[in-house]
Amino acid sequence: FRFVLLCTSSTKLTMALNEEALGGLKMGLLAGANHALLVTNMAVGDQLGLYRVLGENDGLTCAELAAKSGAHERYVADWLLNQTVNGLVTRTGKDGPAGTGVYSLSPEQKAVLDTPGGPHDMMGSVEAISGVACQVDAIVQHVRGGTGLAWGEQSAHVRDGARRFFAPLYQHLLVQHIVPAVDGLEALLAAGCTV
Repeated sequence: FRFVLLCTSSTKLTMALNEEALGGLKMGLLAGANHALLVTNMAVGDQLGLYRVLGENDGLTCAELAAKSGAHERYVADWLLNQTVNGLVTRTGKDGPAGTGVYSLSPEQKAVLDTPGGPHDMMGSVEAISGVACQVDAIVQHVRGGTGLAWGEQSAHVRDGARRFFAPLYQHLLVQHIVPAVDGLEALLAAGCTV
């Protein structure tokens, strides 16, 4: 594979490219784009309550999930397809609004997607990441100006998502696992150390 760049002087500059490295780079970028779209779909499912409705039921058809969540069946079908392909929702039967698919969350999927504040809850990270993606233009302006983007200027999704993500970590890990792992920290805290 050879890359050819046409210059205004009509001279051709030719650069040899390593096909294997190029292919690996492109595949990596496509995988990253797929993950970005997955996070977007996860944020949609979170905000529409689709994970919550699935978690409250033992199995739903696309039509039932749409009706219980108040979302349009056609788009719920697309969302379900994305979620099942990516292993976030379990399906038995066929996909689509006219199919016979029944959708549910496994215990592991429920632990990650539908246990707000639980020790395995990851939905705060999804909200925070989607919030960052929504403010790219502001980030670019702050990077150009060298001013940075203050915490108070972050999107509400970034702030709420960070709270949702870190609160369970502090609640379920900090005292139970992290403090005991730091030599002497428990004794210092028990003695009322000043930080």
